[in-house]
Order: sequence, then structure tokens, then C-alpha cells
Amino acid sequence: MSQVSQTSLEAYEEVLKNLGECQAKVLQAFKELGLATNQECANHLCWGINRVTPRCLELRRMKVLEYVETRKDKVTGRNAMVWRIKSIKGEE
Repeated sequence: MSQVSQTSLEAYEEVLKNLGECQAKVLQAFKELGLATNQECANHLCWGINRVTPRCLELRRMKVLEYVETRKDKVTGRNAMVWRIKSIKGEE
């Protein structure tokens, strides 16, 4: 791993420790899927989209997920935003 400030790493780990149960499950789904839309994540978890979308928004606000691109969703076939777990600077 490249040089990452200790405070940045500690702040990131603190966010991860304070995730709710549903947020942690959504994050785990993104770990397994890599890149995914909200619907693909919902499908992976066997959850309704209305349960996943707010968790993804919360994770984005915590700067844990980040936007990658817009492409056709593998489940619906519609254009949708694709997300991934945000890497810590210097860890890429």
C-alpha cells in the first residue's frame, strides 16, 4: 500500500465500524459484486430496490461508495448509475 495518512485511514475505519446492519450488508454486496447498480445490488441481496437505494445514498454520503459510470442495468435493462466502494487515496 502506498503512503496513506494515518488519520485518513483511522477516519475510514471509524466509518466502517459505525455502519448499521443493512448498510453493512449492502457494503458486503458491493465487495462481492465490485461494480453494481442499486438494482443489481438489490437483486444480489434478494431485497426490494426501496430497501437498497436509501442505504446506497447513506453510504455515498459517508464517502464509502462512489459513482463510476452510467450503463444498462443487468436486471432491468435500463440506464442506471453504477457504484463501487471508494478506495482510500494511496491504496489504488
